[in-house]
Amino acid sequence: MRELFVHGHNMDATVMVMTGQQWTTVAHNTHFRGDKDLSNTLYLKEMDLTGLLTTGQLWRLEFPNEYRRPIGEVKFFQACSGVERTVCTDDNCDVYEVVCDGIVDCDDGSDEENCDKEICPSGVAINKTEVCDGTDDCGDNTDEQNCCDRQGRLACSNGQCIDSQKMCAETHIPCFGEPKGQYARCDDVEDCWDGSDESCSPSACDNGAMFHQLSRCDGRNDCGDNSDEQNCVCYYTHDRGTSYRGLANRDNTCQFWTSQYPHAHNHTPQAYPSAGLERNYCRNPDGKDRPWCYTNNPLIRWMYCDDVFACDAPPTRCFYAVDKGRSYVGHTNRAGDRVCQRWDSQSPHSHPHTPQAHPDAGLEENFCRNPDNKQRPWCYTTDESQRWDYCDVMECAGKRA
Repeated sequence: MRELFVHGHNMDATVMVMTGQQWTTVAHNTHFRGDKDLSNTLYLKEMDLTGLLTTGQLWRLEFPNEYRRPIGEVKFFQACSGVERTVCTDDNCDVYEVVCDGIVDCDDGSDEENCDKEICPSGVAINKTEVCDGTDDCGDNTDEQNCCDRQGRLACSNGQCIDSQKMCAETHIPCFGEPKGQYARCDDVEDCWDGSDESCSPSACDNGAMFHQLSRCDGRNDCGDNSDEQNCVCYYTHDRGTSYRGLANRDNTCQFWTSQYPHAHNHTPQAYPSAGLERNYCRNPDGKDRPWCYTNNPLIRWMYCDDVFACDAPPTRCFYAVDKGRSYVGHTNRAGDRVCQRWDSQSPHSHPHTPQAHPDAGLEENFCRNPDNKQRPWCYTTDESQRWDYCDVMECAGKRA
């Protein structure tokens, strides 16, 4: 299954797979996941390729000529990846993020079954109306725990439930990044009657000073030595992102490090005081491959943060707008419907951009590159009527000038 975040409305696309030396069209199911805007310009479209994908195959999407809006992102759901447990009863795929969303994703439809039920740790199924009703229906009282969190609200120490988010105008600390709302926890305003929503430790500067967690990466030098504004944009592969201190949180799907719901864990700010475990920001306290977080989805314990990119690794799947794709080293070799001409070839188009003339531009085979500082990666084409064109390489999110 793949999802396309696209700028615009309905979009048709042809799915193709490489068979031998040619592209072959593959039948697939296509539908929109609702008609609600994800933002002012983004819409979500899904193509179901269940049962079609095989390791080692080359796939491509082909759009009609009149389609000129850019693709923002392509996401792949890997079948049966074993992140936590298989959702589909036929073991065909993992669909943790789309369970009970009104659309059948499992071949057997099991992702849309029993959506009105709650499964107790013992395996007993109870009606969701029996959860947090004051009665121990599971037998171990687990259906009466974390009731505020189950409602998407914040639990105070005194048992009070408050809204977990509020508009930025309701707090004196300004919002940075997404301006729609701010978490009530650790926003320097006591919303709980007992003030427990503000029982948050301040963050430490390199010089020993302290600063509020919401001041991290806000463009202001709150520490005096600027250490609160370091490592905000990307992570370094040499330390696997343990020094990353940015604000990425998988579009607010990360669990707070101070919370034990929906996943109990030992990666707390107290246990890892030097790991920068602030709010629900992506971090790497235990030396995994890159920054990650526990998720708000009970079915997915943790996930890597794909919205945090590596500072010191050249991009292979997208290009950075900040350098117009000069650092791109991927293997895309098509510009629209046209195959790229090899850089070491002068046919059908003679040109000066050879590997010898640009030894540091990565002009390998016929891969898309940007040796002369155009707007993005491009190539000469093998079509005599089209000398050159920009390539089908999407822009990386997050790294701009």
